[in-house]
Amino acid sequence: MSAFIVDPAHVDVVLSTAINGPSDARLSSGLSWHAPYVDELLEGSASGRLTAEDADPAGRALLAECVASVSYRYDEPLGNLPGPLPNPDPEQYEWTDFGRILTAIECCKALNCYEYQSCEHPSWEGSGARTFCERLRSLLIGCMEGYEAAAWEWSSELVLDRAQERVGLNP
Repeated sequence: MSAFIVDPAHVDVVLSTAINGPSDARLSSGLSWHAPYVDELLEGSASGRLTAEDADPAGRALLAECVASVSYRYDEPLGNLPGPLPNPDPEQYEWTDFGRILTAIECCKALNCYEYQSCEHPSWEGSGARTFCERLRSLLIGCMEGYEAAAWEWSSELVLDRAQERVGLNP
């Protein structure tokens, strides 16, 4: 089996990180964590940045996307799919806030797992779940250690300096 329904706790920790920020966020001075936008994920029922009030419907949407993918992949109904048993019903999903439980890299990996399980059906590419994952990953990368110090644009001079540093020619 290559695809499975993620555990609702997986969705909980992703949404907790999306709302509260990663535990190791390295933000520029004066900046605070801003949750990703959820317009496409919640398809008009909410817009703007993800909030705790939107977490239940956001989680239901994420879990439903995963179930649709795994159902498509195995051509089986909910209840007979790989993943937690009994299979979680997306309509029954209720978010548990775990606060700033994951680091940025842990949440990126959790997103990779979620996307791997959820991409098996034809409508994944244009889905709100995919857009949400891309937005959250972008925010997570921006607060990782070293991001602020990294070059924004690489000139030939900067590349040459870096290459010389790597071989010990540049102190």
